[in-house]
Amino acid sequence: MSISINISPAESLHPQRHWITLDEGKEFHENLKFRVCTYNLLDTKHAKRDKYDYCIDEVLSWGYRKSLIIKQVLDYSPDLMSFQEVEPAMYNDLKLELKNYDSTYFQKTPYSRKKDKKNPKEVELYKIPIIFCGTHIYWNPEFVDVKLIQTMILLSELKEFRCFIADEIDEEKIPMIIAGDFNSIPKSSVFSYITKGYLLRTNKELGPFLGKNYLDSLSDSNDPRFYQHGLKLDSLSQQYVPFTNFWTKFKDTLDYIFSTPDLLCLKVLGPIDDKWYINNRIIGFPNEFVPSDHIPVVVEYAYVMEE
Repeated sequence: MSISINISPAESLHPQRHWITLDEGKEFHENLKFRVCTYNLLDTKHAKRDKYDYCIDEVLSWGYRKSLIIKQVLDYSPDLMSFQEVEPAMYNDLKLELKNYDSTYFQKTPYSRKKDKKNPKEVELYKIPIIFCGTHIYWNPEFVDVKLIQTMILLSELKEFRCFIADEIDEEKIPMIIAGDFNSIPKSSVFSYITKGYLLRTNKELGPFLGKNYLDSLSDSNDPRFYQHGLKLDSLSQQYVPFTNFWTKFKDTLDYIFSTPDLLCLKVLGPIDDKWYINNRIIGFPNEFVPSDHIPVVVEYAYVMEE
């Protein structure tokens, strides 16, 4: 027996999220502030009741979810966005509705243990060149080695790209942002490698890549103990938002916005209030209030003025 009810996204009570203001500390120009968002939208082929059996078909439909996603984007007003799990038809719909944004669409390539092509993009905010990269790391928890190798390739190519565009500018003074679904929790080797800058060459999670000479080409150092990427990157959102992905079998953080030290993190969009889950008997995402199995990560930055 199927149950069908008529639900209007405009009438649904979307959970409120409040901005968390961080200690500014450094001096910055008020006109050099901007917001960044990363959001896995849940593509239509995965938005099915065989996985989200607590949802009715209407709630899982793209037409219903699209309205909520667009409302979120307009409410949070990001200047830069990285979306994941966006099918061509979804992209066309969003492009039509979000007319004030320029956008580029990259089709996700099939899983491979071979080197993947990444697509960093140089953008300019207030005449300051910034490297902005959106990514979606492989999902399967059984292939941690693939996640690590994809991340190593990504960071190696980004460093090379920054060197390429540097011209007369000191490359280390070019800000960089990497935003996406990394399919890796904060305790993972992927997160550790990005934020600490190194990975033990003996790390068992490298699996079949352990000891392969190819990995030397991805390291910024010849240190016999570590692979290093040579970038200074950090993420703060996971300290304030305890999870970004939530369904009946999983609840943790997978989505991040990493940035270099020349970008000062002013605000982080905070978590959904715990009482909201209880009051609405929420057992997972998506649902009639939340349009994806992920929630967006949004951070407000400022470019730090040189001393």
